[in-house]
Amino acid sequence: MNERSVGSNMNLLFVGYAISLVVSILDLLGVSGGIVSLASLAGLVIIMLALDRLKNDHPGYGKAFQYEIILIVFSVISVVVLIVAAFVPFLLWPVVLLMMVGSSVLNYLVVRYTSLSTADLAKDKGDMEAAALGVKVNQIYLICAGVSVVCTILSVIPLLGMIFSLLGKLASLASIAGLALMVSFLYRVKLRLS
Repeated sequence: MNERSVGSNMNLLFVGYAISLVVSILDLLGVSGGIVSLASLAGLVIIMLALDRLKNDHPGYGKAFQYEIILIVFSVISVVVLIVAAFVPFLLWPVVLLMMVGSSVLNYLVVRYTSLSTADLAKDKGDMEAAALGVKVNQIYLICAGVSVVCTILSVIPLLGMIFSLLGKLASLASIAGLALMVSFLYRVKLRLS
């Protein structure tokens, strides 16, 4: 493992997730537009670049990169299917449901492999606190993804929809907290590896 290269790539990963955190906060606040979309794309590209470069240092980064690619392909296919489903109204809800659940699961898998791989690198450097934080990030994202999936599925039931829609918003807040924890974790590890 080339520590200088890992430190540089960990810095890229940190920057990508920091951008994603800012975009998530803006999205939750209802801010949208070209600059937010561009920032979201920039964060994604930076994360993917870092994961691609880090995959030689830990196999988990390679898996995270693969799941990120699958998520992108899934998103593109979902948009196309959503456009088609708009002309066939009875397909619209199942497609939206599948898109939301699939995105939550794939996003969790990216975070899982990224956080646990980074925790392994921190452990190799002797930073057990940072390694434990990486495991905690994974656990928080798992809970958030689970709550998000359940709320998404139950939100289609008319009487429960409003309740689970509110829980979905709470799950979004928890996801942002988890993302903030991930950024903090990556910052700590990048300092350790620099």
